[in-house]
Amino acid sequence: MSFVPRLPPFVSRLGLKLGATAGLIAGLGAVAVSSASGGSAALLGLGTAVLVYAASHVWLHRRLRHLQGVLHEIRTHEFAAETPPPAPTATS
Repeated sequence: MSFVPRLPPFVSRLGLKLGATAGLIAGLGAVAVSSASGGSAALLGLGTAVLVYAASHVWLHRRLRHLQGVLHEIRTHEFAAETPPPAPTATS
């Protein structure tokens, strides 16, 4: 059994993964490209991670939460809020 910590609903796991990966790449890239010290590379990596997390949270997390809500409605057969598609019109 694997341990998966419970995160608050407003925290995006996808955003955390993207931010951590981008931060790691930025930090390692700063060390590899220049003679940056460990502290400045870590600061660059942390800053990149925060920016990527914030951007992914704004762009992805809201959409994914909406899709989860729609899927929940489909699973529980709660179709009252949904409107049926319009009837096709005959064209000649």
